[in-house]
Amino acid sequence: MRTLALARLVCALLLSASTAAAQTEAPEEKVDSVDPVDDASSWRRPLGSRNQTPLALLFVYMTPDRAEAIGKGELDLDIVFDYSNIIQEQQTENEFLRFDLEYLRTLVALKRGFGRGVELGFEVPFYVYYGGFLDPFVNSFHEAFGLPNLLRGQTPNGLVDYEYRRGDQVVLGGMSSFGAVGDIALNVKKTLYAGNPQVLSVRGTLKLPTGDPQNLSGSGATDFGLGVAFDRIGPKYGLYLNANYHFLGTPESFETRDYFSFMAGVDWRFKPRLAAVLQVDYMQPPIRGEVLNIIDPGIQLALGLRYRHSDAFAYEWRLVEDLSSFSPDFTFAFQMEVRSKGGRR
Repeated sequence: MRTLALARLVCALLLSASTAAAQTEAPEEKVDSVDPVDDASSWRRPLGSRNQTPLALLFVYMTPDRAEAIGKGELDLDIVFDYSNIIQEQQTENEFLRFDLEYLRTLVALKRGFGRGVELGFEVPFYVYYGGFLDPFVNSFHEAFGLPNLLRGQTPNGLVDYEYRRGDQVVLGGMSSFGAVGDIALNVKKTLYAGNPQVLSVRGTLKLPTGDPQNLSGSGATDFGLGVAFDRIGPKYGLYLNANYHFLGTPESFETRDYFSFMAGVDWRFKPRLAAVLQVDYMQPPIRGEVLNIIDPGIQLALGLRYRHSDAFAYEWRLVEDLSSFSPDFTFAFQMEVRSKGGRR
C-alpha cells in the first residue's frame, strides 16, 4: 500500500508539472531575430543525468551542472523523473549479483544564490521499485541495434528480483515491489572565474545517511564529494566539463573505495528556445568486489533536449544508454526547472 501511495504521489507531481507548463505562456519571439549571447541566468546547461544502476544510487554522486552559480536571491527548483530498466546477473566463487526490475527515481532539488558567486542547495530522492513494463521494448531495442541482451528473453517480463551476496552473507535482496526515501544531499558551489563566455567553479556535496541499503535507497554512511566545473557557452554552441572525486564513508554492508567521476558534454542551440545536448558520463566503481558488474567502470551516453519555455520554466528530456555493465540497460528522464528571480549578483 505504501508503494502504491508513493507511486500516486509521483504521478500527481508529474501531472502538476505538466499543468503548470500549460498554464504558463511563453512570450512571443521574432522568427528572424538574432539569438542573444547567454548570460549567467541562462537555461542552457549539461544534462542532469547520473548513473542510475541501483548500487551506484547508494552513494554520493555529483550530478552534472553548469559552472556559474545562480544570482543573489534567486531560487532554482528542479523536479526530476528518471525511469530505468535493468536485467543483469553474474556469479563468482565468492559473490553473486542479480538485478531484474524497473524503477522510478524522483529527485526534488532546491538551490539559492547568495551573491559573490556562492550557491547553496539540497536534494531529496524518492524511489519506487517494481516489475515494470519496458522489458519487451528494451529487448527489441537491443536486438535492432545489435546490443547485447544477455539474460533478456530468458526470464519472465515484469519480474522483481534483486540480490547481492558475498560468501554466505546476503548483503541485500528482495522479490517484491516497494518505495523508499533516499539519502539527502547538501550542495555548495563557488564561482572562481566568470569571463565571457568561459566560467570555472568548485563544487561540494555532503550526503547524509537517511536511506536504507536494504531498500536500495542509501549506503548507511556519510559521503562527501568535491569537484570542479568548467563551461564555455556561446550563442549557438556550448561545452561542459565536470570532474569530481568522491570520498565514501564506511557502511556496514559494503566494502567501498573512493572514486573519480567525469562528465563531458556539448550542446547545439538550433532554435532560440531549444538546444540538443550530447553527453558522456563516467564513474569508477565505488564498491570493491569480484563480479564484473561491480568492478567495471560505469560509462553512459546521454542524448537530450532542453527547452526554455519562459523566464520561469525550462524543461529537459533525455535518453541514456549503457556503455558498460555498471549501468542500467535503459533510462528515460524528464526534468522541470522552475526559476524565481532575485536581486542583482
